Amino acid sequence: MDEARVELVVTDPLGRARALASAPCEADGTYAIELLDAAPSDTVTLCALAPGFEPTLRGGSPPKDGQPWKLDLPLCPGEPLTGRLFDNRGEAVAGAQVTLLVPDRRAASGDLWAVHTTPSFADGRFSLPRAASGEVYLHAAKEGVGTAWLGPDELGAQALGEVRLRGGPALAGVVRRPDGSPVEGLTLELTQRTTGKASRKRTAEVWLAERFTHERGDGLLAASTSTDDAGSFSVTGLRPGPYLVRARPGGPALVGGAVPCAPGTTDLELVCNARSLRLSVVDETGAALGDARILATAWGAGGDATATTIEATSRVGGVALDLPGTCERLGLFVSGAGRQPWSGEVVLTEGAHVREREAVLGPSQAPGRIAVAVRVPDGLPAAVYRVAVRPASVSRPLLQFVIDTALESESPDLAPGSYRLELIPRGGPGRVDHHLAQTDLGPVLVEAGKSVRLEVEARLGARIELAPPVQAREDPAALGLGPDRSPAEREAAFARLAPSHGARVEWTRADADPADWRPLTFTVRGPSWRARRAWLLWGLEHGTSELLEAGPIRLRIDLPESEPFETEVALEPGRSTSVTPKPSAD
Repeated sequence: MDEARVELVVTDPLGRARALASAPCEADGTYAIELLDAAPSDTVTLCALAPGFEPTLRGGSPPKDGQPWKLDLPLCPGEPLTGRLFDNRGEAVAGAQVTLLVPDRRAASGDLWAVHTTPSFADGRFSLPRAASGEVYLHAAKEGVGTAWLGPDELGAQALGEVRLRGGPALAGVVRRPDGSPVEGLTLELTQRTTGKASRKRTAEVWLAERFTHERGDGLLAASTSTDDAGSFSVTGLRPGPYLVRARPGGPALVGGAVPCAPGTTDLELVCNARSLRLSVVDETGAALGDARILATAWGAGGDATATTIEATSRVGGVALDLPGTCERLGLFVSGAGRQPWSGEVVLTEGAHVREREAVLGPSQAPGRIAVAVRVPDGLPAAVYRVAVRPASVSRPLLQFVIDTALESESPDLAPGSYRLELIPRGGPGRVDHHLAQTDLGPVLVEAGKSVRLEVEARLGARIELAPPVQAREDPAALGLGPDRSPAEREAAFARLAPSHGARVEWTRADADPADWRPLTFTVRGPSWRARRAWLLWGLEHGTSELLEAGPIRLRIDLPESEPFETEVALEPGRSTSVTPKPSAD
């Protein structure tokens, strides 16, 4: 049976049907599908789908002993369901998503199951397989146009004729920075606002996933758009009622967070905290270059933990890069246009919302590369490493590549010049902790058309387990650390408690003279969920240290209400050593 398939269907606690697995049918109609352990109950539902046939949903209980289970899924032939989509102005709608749905009679909520989806053609026509009988529904949607919804009464005929997509009036406005300059290229998400607290937090992706439950032919529940060069935006096809507009997470945010609005508003004024860099890409004569690839890495005060990657393409006249509001430093790497790549760094000062920079791409030269090999002792499984590359004149990495379990890899093309590299272990299949004899490499001189090969030795590392010997003297819930709090709320509570409860730990090599004390970072478990910090809360959590090189080290532990004390620990390769600090004095 051509193009037939069987899907494993489960119903979540909210009564919504979801497909966990899918398997094709053989020419004789047989199929084999794995019954996943993730199925939430003893009853399994299977859905059979095939062009020209009515979808079939059937459930049952598989054997408890793991034996093969046979379930026949009969299909009834049907004729195609055809029609043509138009918008409010009577123009054909191309590229709309048209979906055929059937009820999932096993779901307590009466949820609908999407069994066939197809795009409309250039003239608005569509064709979907369906049976001549049975309860079916049709949903059609196109961003910027609207939606259509047809139930069993309207779907009595196989040829539907004209189907009208409907949506509300435009919602338009402009986004500016605090200094009044426009924000271009900012992605905005609009979601319908409801009274429930949880629904106000929903993103456009969540609404789109649930559109079959809510959209009923009067417009879209959610949409996204981007601002133009003047900072302007416009969205059409929304449902009537109040909406929230917000900037897409991970980038600049709107002042005030999500802003209420409604379709029909055409003068919405939004303020964004974005910082911007206007970058002009030119050749050595000063002529503007287009179509060059721009890779920017923005860092905040938290260093690599707050790094954000931004990609763009140069245009004649320059391109504006909108940066996160917390950005303090920006690394730039510009390549392409058949010329030598350029790299640079920009430091952003407080209050400067727009900066300008020029990237000069010199005459083309043959690129060079850096190959890095990691030597692992015999008998130890391989690990995976991330290699961060930066020009020697820049303080932050501009690009990265990965060394997989083959233990050798080569960087992308690099412009001739001097570079520095940092190797960061990422673990591996055996979860073996490797300590590199050298993590910072360079400066490395890259010559045109040549590849430089570097070798680094890997050894088994060691960690420290720090376990405070006393229990918390306060109720964790009273401190804001209860299990009902979100991870962000618990982290905020830990930060407030740090001055009076924080136990800081530093380390140095035992033979270091003078001692080179460095903070020891821990991964903590307990009320704080999971986080990496350079301190622990006394009596409330246990911690596992970062990876260290095996051998004797000295620890200096600063406990609340007591003087710091030192202790010596012998770290063994591939093991974690438990350390119990002295309790603080009452």
